[in-house]
Amino acid sequence: MRIVYKGDPDKINDFLAQGISGPFEVFFRGDRDIGRSVEQAVAVHFHYVLPDGRRINLADQGEIGDLSQLELRKVLDFARANNIDKIVFHPPTINVFTTKKEEALRIMSDRLEAEYDPNILFCIENVCLWINQAYTNEPLLVEAQDFIILRRIVQVPLGFVFDVEHFYVSTVMKFFYAELKEDFVRLQNGDVTYDEIRCKFERVLREYVSLGNTKLIGDECSKVIKEAFVLLDPYIEYVHVCGSDYTCYFYNSKGGFPVVGEHLPLGYKGFVEHNAVEDQVEHREWISVLKHKEMDVVLEISAKEGYNFFEQVKKSAEFIESLLDN
Repeated sequence: MRIVYKGDPDKINDFLAQGISGPFEVFFRGDRDIGRSVEQAVAVHFHYVLPDGRRINLADQGEIGDLSQLELRKVLDFARANNIDKIVFHPPTINVFTTKKEEALRIMSDRLEAEYDPNILFCIENVCLWINQAYTNEPLLVEAQDFIILRRIVQVPLGFVFDVEHFYVSTVMKFFYAELKEDFVRLQNGDVTYDEIRCKFERVLREYVSLGNTKLIGDECSKVIKEAFVLLDPYIEYVHVCGSDYTCYFYNSKGGFPVVGEHLPLGYKGFVEHNAVEDQVEHREWISVLKHKEMDVVLEISAKEGYNFFEQVKKSAEFIESLLDN
């Protein structure tokens, strides 16, 4: 099992300056990054926005889909030129009130098949349900079963990137998902704002945690992870991991992402923006399943107010290595 670090080209230069020599999964923020020299890159994370700022969407059958496919082609050219054999991407999102998921999966599959290169594996990542990704903007691949459906549709090889925290986040969201549906219907009609839905969700989560339900959340997350491994084991190419505290899945002080409890160092217990946080992920669960495989583990830690980023990245790598030795 090999530890891989992740960042855009600027962040990778910072890693190198800190004595972290890779290997790296390079994240392209857009066209401005494609073509930049990147040392020790073993995978490319396909970026999210078109040059004009619109969201990339390979499941769109019109102009946005065509332009998204062109962006994918640019990243493929970069991968070929740099002997990189994996391209990672998040699935697009749809409005589930107006679009059928299977239809969108077929459109995306057609585009992937058109760009297929037998020397480069497309690796799709599970994405979380969350307030900004729900109902009217719902990812095509959230559940393990979603990938199995996609595998039946797509006619080219496809790998899976198992994002541990994304399964945790989705599981927490599902505790309250049904009762939020009517709010998203009202959002479409302009009868409620996104911030009002967010505030409602955060209030409900705080109340749920205050009632002593933390163990219930943890047990459900562990169950989801175990079931996902059963379904996905043959397809997992590598893993994205970080620490995560689902008792603090609240917007950060700037009102954005990542949320306070997301993308923490592994095994971390301390503070983020003056909030007490603690990694709640049962890391032994995924390590016990995968430790004997030749597989990359990509650290998904974010720089946050409260800790030294590079120090915690190094400690997180040591944390994984200590579990591998047990």
